[in-house]
Amino acid sequence: MTDHTDLRVIKTLDAIHSTLETMICEMDYQSISVTELCEHARINKKTFYRYYTSLDELQAEFRSEMASAYIELTKEFRFPRDIPKVSKVFFEFLESKPVYSHITCAPSYGLEQKRLADIVPDDHWKDSPALANLPASEQSLVIAYVRSMGAAIYRQWVTDGRKVPIERAIDITAILQSQGLSAMLS
Repeated sequence: MTDHTDLRVIKTLDAIHSTLETMICEMDYQSISVTELCEHARINKKTFYRYYTSLDELQAEFRSEMASAYIELTKEFRFPRDIPKVSKVFFEFLESKPVYSHITCAPSYGLEQKRLADIVPDDHWKDSPALANLPASEQSLVIAYVRSMGAAIYRQWVTDGRKVPIERAIDITAILQSQGLSAMLS
């Protein structure tokens, strides 16, 4: 068992985590290796394997921490009532760390994007009377639309160089997610 209160352990894990974040921002997902991570973190492979059985385990831990942080920020929100709040938190969360934005936008992180989306539960919808009126098969389509719309708008906003002020991008996202195209263009 690893003592996560030992300062040496904390420093080693911090080095591993910060190196992974840096590498994610600089490299394609498939290009990251344990060997290169260890070289950049200035640790040997034996040290890495003391804490993780594989790079996949480290990446799964990172993914889980990222999803948990987002879930914590949005756990009290309900749809469709809180779509504007969710849009705001979504954009601000992704902008809070370059690695979050990179994972969300880089094509080589498509599998990670899907894995993250699968971790975030659909609890936001549990009290929605409007959604409850739909058959389960239609509910899943509505949820997929709202999820993918927010991510797609964020990715486009980043691709366009963040030219639109973030608050306006958040407003556009919330309008499109909650009221649709006709509300945006009227």
